[in-house]
Amino acid sequence: MKHYSGSYLTIDEVEQIVREKKEKNCIVTLLAGFHDSGKTTLITSIYEYFQRGIKNYPYIFAGSKTLHELEKQCYLTRIISNSNNKPERTLNNANENFLHLCVKRSDIKNKYISENPIYDFFISDFAGEWFTEMNDNDVKIENTRALMMSRQIIFLIDGKKLINFPQDAYEIFPLMKLLLEYVKKTNHEQLKKKYYLIISKWDLIQNMPDSERQIIIKNLEKTIDEMKIDMKESYNIKLEDYTIAARPSKKALLIDKTIVNLFASWIDRK
Repeated sequence: MKHYSGSYLTIDEVEQIVREKKEKNCIVTLLAGFHDSGKTTLITSIYEYFQRGIKNYPYIFAGSKTLHELEKQCYLTRIISNSNNKPERTLNNANENFLHLCVKRSDIKNKYISENPIYDFFISDFAGEWFTEMNDNDVKIENTRALMMSRQIIFLIDGKKLINFPQDAYEIFPLMKLLLEYVKKTNHEQLKKKYYLIISKWDLIQNMPDSERQIIIKNLEKTIDEMKIDMKESYNIKLEDYTIAARPSKKALLIDKTIVNLFASWIDRK
């Protein structure tokens, strides 16, 4: 039996686990976003929700092969969205690193373990530079093994950039097109993945003066609607969009439920 250090899993280790389990109940997710878009914060917030317990939630925590890394990242990101503190950023390296969670249904109480399966959830935690390089490097896309392994791809828009540098925030759309074109070219069946667009740090936008907030939301909705139409026409893909605040400020709306329901949708794929 292989023992894990508790740190990040490599892509080779993820492939081995998936292969040994014959892909049953294994969910590999590629989380794509540029530097400081909130990728690691989203992952660790999901983990923390499980740790403190979620009432009437259909899943409960059942272990992790990257427990040390999750605890480390939780410690580093325990800040509110508009704090002056800065979490340690994900290191830019040549590895496709993954964090891991095991969950099982909380509403099945049979004595037979096989009747309450454990789901292995692997989610990428790549540095933002990984995706920046993809925009200018076809080889980088071709060598990203997680792109084909993943059951779903989640694209992040940095809500803070929507306020200060909207053009930079929308740079995720050209990346989406590049990745989808590659998937379509190499294996059309892979377009059956699930695709999400998530706007992070939504609490910062919620806290803006009403007139400024409405301008940002109006432009955002128009841009997303156009992208959804393009995704449907070009790739027959339904793009699902969500707004989240993984660590919302005190003035913001409480939207923890959005994140935990989002996580459930990643597992309960129909």
